[in-house]
Amino acid sequence: MSPALFATTAALAAVSAGVGAGFGVQALTLHDDVDRCAVTPMCMIDPEAEGARIRDAAIVADVLFAGAGVLGVTAVVLAFVTDWGGAPATPETGPRVQVTPVVAPGLALAQLSVRS
Repeated sequence: MSPALFATTAALAAVSAGVGAGFGVQALTLHDDVDRCAVTPMCMIDPEAEGARIRDAAIVADVLFAGAGVLGVTAVVLAFVTDWGGAPATPETGPRVQVTPVVAPGLALAQLSVRS
């Protein structure tokens, strides 16, 4: 596998986790606002509407965290199957023989090269 595939998957996992954390913080902030309003005189927040906003933000955060988890596991698997440096060079063993044909006007022969 290409290292670019691993890097893309890992980056998507990190971004998904970050955005999920943002929605989680938003849900907590909205929840705290509702709690504060309950003890503040003359507060005019509709608890049912705010509850729906809190649930929506929490669901989005949960979905993004689940996606980050799936992408994270995929990135770990890709880390093990990624070709990080290419195949190692195998040392040449023994002599190497190469035959090269040479053709010219009025001439045809074979050149033999031996390398050890």
